[in-house]
Amino acid sequence: MIAALNIVILLTLLCYCDGIELTFCKSTEKDFKNCLKKSAQEIILLSKNDIPEFDLPSLAVYKTPSVTIQAGIGAVDLVQHYKNVEIYGVTDAVVNDAYFDKDKKIFGLTLTIPKYTQKADYTIEGKLLSVPVVGSGPSILEFDNLQMKNVLHLEEYPRDGKTYYKVKSYDLDLSTTKLYSHFDNMFNGNKLLGDNINKLLNDEWEVVFQDTKSAIENAVKAIIQPYIQHFFDKVPADELF
Repeated sequence: MIAALNIVILLTLLCYCDGIELTFCKSTEKDFKNCLKKSAQEIILLSKNDIPEFDLPSLAVYKTPSVTIQAGIGAVDLVQHYKNVEIYGVTDAVVNDAYFDKDKKIFGLTLTIPKYTQKADYTIEGKLLSVPVVGSGPSILEFDNLQMKNVLHLEEYPRDGKTYYKVKSYDLDLSTTKLYSHFDNMFNGNKLLGDNINKLLNDEWEVVFQDTKSAIENAVKAIIQPYIQHFFDKVPADELF
């Protein structure tokens, strides 16, 4: 979710790629918002394959080394470590909205991924609804209709006679219509206990998601924001929109 979304956001901000047919948008255009939305959708379609112009891999199956989700704020007191992460479904994303308010310096991008799947090796420890939980092994997470609302609040700063953008704050809101999860080898392979916890996770998926939602969003933002800022530091503000 994290690195894959990062690629889509960065390319959408740029709105054009040398050597790639992509709609170019400027904020002075009458239909700028629809142009930006169209451009974002084109980028997602392009991401089904490698984009060598930016040395970016295909997002059809995106791999990232590790992700850590801290404990939730209530009943899901679990620290989740994932490694060898494989992400599926990003290239099927639908752009619901994309906008840039030049006066307020706010960029927004909302995506819905019909079926987002993460496969990874996990390590988990903590408590679920007061029940101690421990385990490590293969895992799968599936989100139905995963919606990601991204809002970047920007400010300008001068450098070498040009003006650049800096990310002042970043808001992210996630929602889903269903979360399915399965963790193999919980409790050192105790199938009975493992099956019971997996059933509990899926029966109470709404509680699980709401409890860990903030932790997931924070993990996403912590990784994406430095990449976005690095991009803004490279491209002057007047070349972006």
